[in-house]
Amino acid sequence: MGTVFKKTVSRPLPKGAELFTKQGQQLARYKPSKGRARTAKVTTGKDGSTRILEEAGTYTAKYRDGEGIVCEVSTGCRDEDAARSVLSQLERRSELVKAGVITAAEDRIADHQSELLSAHIADYLQSLRAKDVSDGYWKETKRLINRIVTDCEFKRIGDIELTTMERWLVACKTEGMSARTRNSHVQAVAGFCSWAVDNQRLASSPLSRIGKADEKSDKRRQRRSLTEPELLRLLEIARWRPLAEFGRESIPVEGTSKRSKWKKAALSLDTLYAAVEKARETLKDNPEFIAEQERLGRERALIYKTLVLTGLRKGELASLT
Repeated sequence: MGTVFKKTVSRPLPKGAELFTKQGQQLARYKPSKGRARTAKVTTGKDGSTRILEEAGTYTAKYRDGEGIVCEVSTGCRDEDAARSVLSQLERRSELVKAGVITAAEDRIADHQSELLSAHIADYLQSLRAKDVSDGYWKETKRLINRIVTDCEFKRIGDIELTTMERWLVACKTEGMSARTRNSHVQAVAGFCSWAVDNQRLASSPLSRIGKADEKSDKRRQRRSLTEPELLRLLEIARWRPLAEFGRESIPVEGTSKRSKWKKAALSLDTLYAAVEKARETLKDNPEFIAEQERLGRERALIYKTLVLTGLRKGELASLT
């Protein structure tokens, strides 16, 4: 037979607490930031510090699950009758497991259904960290999942369903989102659902049968090789861009007369050489810095030229000595 009780927890001694002894028991009197002054028993922590003992605000249910293991589960209830109602539900599920109506795995899955979806997502992102994924992949996965959760108004893990996701994808397609971007969102959420199944938080993935958009028929950028004139322009701009940055014209910003608020004009092939000459004039008293920027430009142009002529990727070239 299960029971409900309020746990006793220890907390650091509040600032300004008054220690005294009553009937051989050491107590502390303190005033929290809100409410009346309180009195609590005093104990010693593992590190030797003085701490106070307080009763938890909500009840904990203690019972045996369907496998005979003693479990303690927070009911989240401040009212004892409400806590006993939660205990009854937990014990009923235990009986269903014992009777073979549901499996122990299904019982564990049910424990996660009331948790907020944000808690599950936080655990999933933590598991990605444990797999040592790159920061870029981790941040992008988090962004994609959070967008879908927000747009589809998923609150709990059981809210994720195929129909809602398909409606969202149709709406995104209507608004002009590319097939590749839609697939990226689906892949991020499907990965989360697969993790939830493996960790017994979902019985099955609700997105296991979701379709994939045809990226080949919806290409937004047609990749091609650079022509010879385009390659020459690229190398020329790379050669002079570092120095030209210091010769860009400042243009006024609408709504402000302060020159400090002006922004730099964009560089183009037509304005590149004029910007280089202006930079030489502006930095004429610092020839070492001019030489440093010219060397940086030569290095960039050489790197681009090497990549084009060898077919190496950026990482492959960077790994060479």
